[in-house]
Amino acid sequence: MMDGLKLIRQGLEILAAEPLLADPFETIGDPNAGMDIERAEMLAKARAQVLAGQVQALQELVADLEVESARRLHRFSEMDGARLVGQRSSASFLQQVCGLRDGESVARARVAEWFERLEPSLEALSRRRIGLGHLLEIAHGVEHAVQSVDTARVPKGDVIRRMQVALLDHAGLSGSGMSPRRLHAQARREAWNLDPTLPDRLLAKHHRHRAASFRFVDGGAGFEFHVKGEGAGGALLKELLEGHSIAPAAGDRQPAERRRYDAFICGVQTAMSAFTGIRATPTIHSPEDQGGVLHHETASDPEADPMGDSPQGVSVARDSEPVIRGGARCQVRLIVPWSTLTGEPGSPPAETDWGQLLPPAAVRALAKDATVTAIIADAITGEPLNAGRARRLFSTRQRVALSAQYRTCQWHGGCDVPLPWTDIDHDVSWWAGGDTDIDKAKPLCHVHNLEIELIRSEKAAADPALRPQAVAVRDRLRAILRESRRQRRSSGQRLTAA
Repeated sequence: MMDGLKLIRQGLEILAAEPLLADPFETIGDPNAGMDIERAEMLAKARAQVLAGQVQALQELVADLEVESARRLHRFSEMDGARLVGQRSSASFLQQVCGLRDGESVARARVAEWFERLEPSLEALSRRRIGLGHLLEIAHGVEHAVQSVDTARVPKGDVIRRMQVALLDHAGLSGSGMSPRRLHAQARREAWNLDPTLPDRLLAKHHRHRAASFRFVDGGAGFEFHVKGEGAGGALLKELLEGHSIAPAAGDRQPAERRRYDAFICGVQTAMSAFTGIRATPTIHSPEDQGGVLHHETASDPEADPMGDSPQGVSVARDSEPVIRGGARCQVRLIVPWSTLTGEPGSPPAETDWGQLLPPAAVRALAKDATVTAIIADAITGEPLNAGRARRLFSTRQRVALSAQYRTCQWHGGCDVPLPWTDIDHDVSWWAGGDTDIDKAKPLCHVHNLEIELIRSEKAAADPALRPQAVAVRDRLRAILRESRRQRRSSGQRLTAA
């Protein structure tokens, strides 16, 4: 009891120690404020640092309270406390009595169940090496591995120990290790490494249970379509959706599910119009826009000249104009160890540039219709990876080479935006004399690419030789970020890397 009260007291002390600063951007645009934009930016960063420190300290205390709660919930479970208070399980108690959501209650009950076996992870949390999210993912990964790995190959105790050691080696805070989101995928990889037969067993299970259902509802006014299957089919479907997705405009609040539907319908239209060489690019109008009538503008003229002007609402699909995403042609890209491709026993899984793991059997199935590109030393099929000053933009082949090394945005503070949604950034900006070389590049999401360019331009403005270009770049980036903030504040949205 005293430990819990001590933690609460520490939290109150943090809240009382630092007063919140006024938002300096509230004065921007006020001619009587006497504050220029550069000074407002400085004050905003100072305010953000104060708030970041408070939030970080409070989250550390929350993590300590969570551990104390898990310890007591573990004792509660050992004495069959859920039954004694009229609940089915500890997770049900957390959900029904404590008001936690389904996923939260299950995750915390899992930590309590494995409490005595998670000592290394709990110690790492107490030493601030990992966060609470890491602990929850480690517990989930350990439980999944115990349930999936063949205990005839690896004893249960070894599975628990080796999974924790491996995941703690990857986890970390402040960009020094994987975030909880990436650790979730890494847990699957570690389980597959423990038991090389697991990937193909899981593939067979999902292939056996593959299914699709379709039905019209409300007399044909709508429909429902549900599909499930193995990961290789999912990788193809994901590329279809990403390749036909349209980036949201500023202030657009359409949910991701609705955009995914529009992309799916557009992909279906592309497939159906493939024989004419016309790819449909539908404009989806809401009933409010059309007086209550929902319609799609699509290609419907089979006589259209594919080499001439396209009818309204369509675009010509030529070999030179494939569906593009992430600066490259829309396709499933796999990073495959040679041993996996050749079918050597115990080979590791492959990985898509989205970070999805695929079992060796699924890889070999996809490889039948694939082009294999070797990434060897500094060349890909004979094309040099270093372009120097010959061009500014990185080529598709350079992006493919980077996909063998990176899976997400490489922002120094950590960012989980997947590789296909990133820009390729020069380590030294092109305008400052940087080269378009593979060893001098890294992927950054659009937001962090703007941020790093702004930081570089502000530093370069002090160099007389670079000052004219640096000031021009700095002012342009400030204008872009200022407009983004204005739109965010007016629409109530947050500017995020995702």
